[in-house]
Amino acid sequence: MNLRELLRNLDLQTYVAFDFETTGLDPQLDRIIEFAAIRYKDGEIADRYDTLVNPQIPIPSNITNITGITNEMVADSPREEDIVTDIFEFIGDNPIVAHNIDFDYNFLRALKERYSLENVDISNPLFDTLVLAQTFLYFLPNHRLGTVAEYFGAPKEGSHRALADTENVGILFLNLILEACSYSLSVIQKILAAIQNFDVPNKELFVNIANLLVSEQKLKHGLVESSIQKPEFNNFFEYHGNSNVIPEKAEGVFGENGIFSATFGTDDYEVRPYQIEYSDFILKSLENGVIGVGEAGAGLGKSLAYLYPALKISLEKEEGPSVISCHTKHLQDQLFYQELPKLAQALDVSFSATMMKGRQNYLCKTRLDWVIADAKSMLSKYEVLSLLPVIVWLQWTKTGDFSECAGFLNRRSGRVKSMISSDVGFCTRQICKNNHGCFVGPLRLKNQQADLIVINQALLLSEIQNPGILPPFRRVVVDEAHNLVKVGYSQYQKKVNHQLIWDLLSLVNPTSKVSQRLKKQIEAVGQMEDSLLKQYSDFQMTVESLLIKSKQLFDEMSKLFSRSFDPNVTYEQKLKYKGFEKQFKNVRSLITELIHSIKSGIDQLTVILKKLDQLGEKKVSKDLPVSLRSVEESMEEILTTLMETAINERDDWVYWLSGRYFNDELLISLNAVPIDIGSELLKDIFKPMESVIITSATLKTGKKFDYLISRMGLSENDDLNIQTRVFPSPFYYEEQCKYYQYGGPLLSTSDDFPGFICDLVTLLNQRWKKRIMVLFTSRRMIGKCYDEFEQRGLTGKFNLFVQLPPASRNQLLTGFKKSPDGILFGTDSFWEGVDLPKELLEVLIITKLPFDVPNEPIVKAYGELIQNRGGNSFFDFGVPEAAIRLRQGFGRLIRTSFDEGVYINLDSRVINKRYGRLFSEVIPVQMNIFSSIEEFSNNL
Repeated sequence: MNLRELLRNLDLQTYVAFDFETTGLDPQLDRIIEFAAIRYKDGEIADRYDTLVNPQIPIPSNITNITGITNEMVADSPREEDIVTDIFEFIGDNPIVAHNIDFDYNFLRALKERYSLENVDISNPLFDTLVLAQTFLYFLPNHRLGTVAEYFGAPKEGSHRALADTENVGILFLNLILEACSYSLSVIQKILAAIQNFDVPNKELFVNIANLLVSEQKLKHGLVESSIQKPEFNNFFEYHGNSNVIPEKAEGVFGENGIFSATFGTDDYEVRPYQIEYSDFILKSLENGVIGVGEAGAGLGKSLAYLYPALKISLEKEEGPSVISCHTKHLQDQLFYQELPKLAQALDVSFSATMMKGRQNYLCKTRLDWVIADAKSMLSKYEVLSLLPVIVWLQWTKTGDFSECAGFLNRRSGRVKSMISSDVGFCTRQICKNNHGCFVGPLRLKNQQADLIVINQALLLSEIQNPGILPPFRRVVVDEAHNLVKVGYSQYQKKVNHQLIWDLLSLVNPTSKVSQRLKKQIEAVGQMEDSLLKQYSDFQMTVESLLIKSKQLFDEMSKLFSRSFDPNVTYEQKLKYKGFEKQFKNVRSLITELIHSIKSGIDQLTVILKKLDQLGEKKVSKDLPVSLRSVEESMEEILTTLMETAINERDDWVYWLSGRYFNDELLISLNAVPIDIGSELLKDIFKPMESVIITSATLKTGKKFDYLISRMGLSENDDLNIQTRVFPSPFYYEEQCKYYQYGGPLLSTSDDFPGFICDLVTLLNQRWKKRIMVLFTSRRMIGKCYDEFEQRGLTGKFNLFVQLPPASRNQLLTGFKKSPDGILFGTDSFWEGVDLPKELLEVLIITKLPFDVPNEPIVKAYGELIQNRGGNSFFDFGVPEAAIRLRQGFGRLIRTSFDEGVYINLDSRVINKRYGRLFSEVIPVQMNIFSSIEEFSNNL
């Protein structure tokens, strides 16, 4: 079936694509500055209409930066009232298409209302290329119009201008129709099952595709063949080798006459002596059952160097797998998809490996089917659209890992994810048997036979506390180990607030749509057991009362502590507290009542579960008791957290309130965590394990490992055998990198500092036209610097990529890589885990030394602990922590032996403070000091 036939059969032989450029996002307050529309017939452009519009209000500078439309450009253009009739006449009653049609349709509706056009009917069928792109191009990192248009080969010119954007929408729509028509009837029916009770765009398209599939009798195949290649991922690796022997030492693997040289040749493989030494160190540590702490400099090849001994020990000892634990997804993927296949090819021995994350990262097919079946009662219109990418992605994924489905994640439907992800309470063999255990079940079985298991640090700590996903293991290699303490604080933290309580109890909350499914199941069982209905009704009343008390408690706390939180701050603020009796004096009765309600609810639920067990599986649907036990666990978790954050105070824990303003309402959370997380790491990892490897490119401060070892709880335990070694980087930093250090009087806290950064970046951009990354320690300073660029009229002249909402890290990196003279402003997430070799990054600027925020509760509490032990919190904690982060930041610049770059540190404390020497020593390059932009320019 050709495109013309397809469009006619789908009732899309004629449609209108259109786009507005506006002064802002509010259709009532903002005005149109440009309109464009294109009428398509049989897939070809039949007519166009476009015009600039005088909005009669000033165009904000940020809109001008995005669109290029200035006040001067629209000064002589027609006003809205001059063209409103033309707009509606051009559109007519045709189907209308836009990218994020809710935005454009709302402006269309506002136009009609503003000019009282009662005779105009805008009940046109609506089609949204944004939703279609998120659904069928689920794998793209983002689904902005420019990104999707570029994917289909549309020209970039004129982006963010109405006519060019409208042409791109038309191209997208045709391509996405073809892709939608490539799916079978079962997939389209599943989409329709999800959206059938909602008024959503594209609904008519899916209905017509389903009808056409039936009429054409294509029930198992699509109407057309897909031309889109979907990326494929696997989390199970199996290699069948021809050898039974693994070299005894690293020299036989990585040496001049080793198997890597023999396999890949000298052109593709470089022998690195320190890699061999490092690998032997890891091997001996694993063999001797010690804690090996090895710093491996950048470019050494540490991943392969520890994978070889980890695999060797696992195959030879046959005592369970070796576990490799990383911090970043980037490294996890690199290990599994690049390094492991390379190692297998070289060693040529049979082995298997898996890559695993926490349960919440995986889809449960059974829970997805439940949500689709009850979508009307459980989901909002926005939430139901987030299911469509999942339904399509499900046809292709082998892993069920949500990270593959950006079309779902980018819709930020966290509540939906919690409803369809794997859950220990729901995802049992019994419930998910029709789906073969979904994704987690089969992966758990493969874990049992795996020789290597690659996981993240969060799962490592979670699994050690609550085993169940991984098989027993005795050896673990922790890479990116400088993050282990930070991850430890996150994993051991206790947190409770009203929203969390509401979400955890939504399954049984009578005021929640989600509870309808369980209630129906109880009613079905209640026909056989009358008393069960009464007991469940009483339980739901308890839950409703519990949630009312929870709301009262946290609302009262918001009033009590409102003066401690700034309503003008958009991010989460924290307030350390101590002395429960004093802090909670005015809400003690509310806390007590809430705890009593939770205990009553648990008791009632225990009785209900006992009765369901007595009735047996034949009379009770198999998922009912599972769901209720999950609720019981949630209630016990809430109870425990409340007790730990507000009742049972401990001297060795730190407590804080976190608050965030949302719609002028202060939302308060209670938080708690052990002050010294090292004691938990010692207890849960280092003591139980036969051998632990701690490795990273940045472990030591100065010339010692003392700081990081101490933070991990190892320093005071002489019974543990700890071996430390440093393996230098093979890079020639002095030849590859130039280091400029600012030593002038200007402080990073000065009002003139953003202008100083702007001057420097402008100079570098004009002089070299190379990619520049500027690393900040706060988004506030990023905002100030961006404002400076904007005030100077530079944002439209430079290719700026700024880490401010709503931009994501992936979006910024993608754009930066495509711009030869791009300038990236980044904070936290760009200081590590970013790999930009060669010309992808040639200038790195550090604006400020990365010290922790001193008033952050954990930082403050740990500093006080050091002081109480007789130490100095700044020199024993603040400086070494910042030095490790600075080394990580510097590590973004030189990634290969072929890289060259310029490193610029703008924090004058490196020169002007006594402790600055510790920061200059971690940079392996001799510094060149400058005190002004002019001096810097003359020395380039």
